Amino acid sequence: MKFISPIKRHSGFRVMVSQQFGANPEKYSQFKDDYGNPLKGHNGVDFTLGYDARKMYGSNINTICNGRVSILIWDNPMSTKGNGVYVDSDIETGSDGKQRFYRVVYWHAMDIDVRVGQSVKMGDYVCDMGNSGWVFPQPTITNPYGGTHLHLGFYPYIYDNNVWKKEFPNNGFDGAVDPLPFIGNINPDNWETKEDIESIWEKLFPVKWAIEKIKESLGLSKVANPL
Repeated sequence: MKFISPIKRHSGFRVMVSQQFGANPEKYSQFKDDYGNPLKGHNGVDFTLGYDARKMYGSNINTICNGRVSILIWDNPMSTKGNGVYVDSDIETGSDGKQRFYRVVYWHAMDIDVRVGQSVKMGDYVCDMGNSGWVFPQPTITNPYGGTHLHLGFYPYIYDNNVWKKEFPNNGFDGAVDPLPFIGNINPDNWETKEDIESIWEKLFPVKWAIEKIKESLGLSKVANPL
């Protein structure tokens, strides 16, 4: 099965890895796997587009493989809970004769443009890069773009005894594995977009962020809505 980079270059901004899989075990031990065990480290790979969070905020995120949207988590663009899209890859039969698919998680989104059950092709646009959820540094009114990045989670599932389940549930990363060996080159030739990633959202974001924080303090924010 083929996988590609989740972000395209734009106007000289290169796709970069800001945090590797398995990094910072002391930071991620506060999170638990399905069995209640602390994680051994970062259970994904973090991507940025260059260094300037203001420039990368709102940039398009595309699917790394063919598949189907299985889960959406959406609250609001500045949600402290986090927003994301889960895409389940097409099923393949490995050399060992076992069937597998890969659940790919695109997290910290500020906008989502797909629906549950939708089929997607490798390279299709699914969401926009943001800083919702647990990010560092946390966004503030004076630094509303702080923490902007894409967290890419990559979970192999296997069909065993007539049940689909995580292939490596006890690996210390809640079943996630490093996606980079599957993706390969994250800046391949001709992998760029001409779209303007400095959208109207960028200009309005600081105001919207402040409004949402006020609404949150008053208990008026929209409740998270996993579909």
